[in-house]
Amino acid sequence: MTLEPTPSMSHDHGSDCSAATPSDTPRVERRTERHHKDRQRALDLLFEADQRARAGERIDVLTLLGRRIAGQDGLKPMRDYAATIVEGVTEHAGRIDEIIAANSHGWTLDRMPAVDRSILRIGVWEILWNPDVPDANAVKGAVDLAADLSTDDSPAFVNGLLGQVQRLAPSLRDAADPAEDDAHAAEHPEPASTADPRDDEATGAAQE
Repeated sequence: MTLEPTPSMSHDHGSDCSAATPSDTPRVERRTERHHKDRQRALDLLFEADQRARAGERIDVLTLLGRRIAGQDGLKPMRDYAATIVEGVTEHAGRIDEIIAANSHGWTLDRMPAVDRSILRIGVWEILWNPDVPDANAVKGAVDLAADLSTDDSPAFVNGLLGQVQRLAPSLRDAADPAEDDAHAAEHPEPASTADPRDDEATGAAQE
């Protein structure tokens, strides 16, 4: 399932490099274009997985990704950064959806256009979990996707929500990720108690 651009919107792509000299401009533009295409390929897969899951299918996003990387779906193989986006969004899916829901005033995740939902997930992941992409560029990249692929109202909606996430990013980064907490707990279990339960029984008997 490949999303088709809407013909009514046109825009300039933002730069993924904050201070480029004139001689750097072609290189920066090429990298920006690559990132835009990678975001779109990641969006295609995340959108497909979301739609199939909502139709009741049991979907393993990483299995779909593996097929896409291997070129088994008849589409161009997924490039490294597109795959990184899908893996990151999948790893932090629960926390990402919590953040979107908390900042989408008046809109639940279920009521959002499906394309916008996937675009926002990519944007939140890039802002909070990818230090290689400046926050402003992550927002611009998501707005570009919305302008290309979603409704006329979507760019402003995506920009507003991700702008709020960008403003809150320092505190959101400091907040513990529940998935990471669970993984940490699994790797570092609490030591078993060495207390003898008979001690508690004895103490209770003495109190009586």
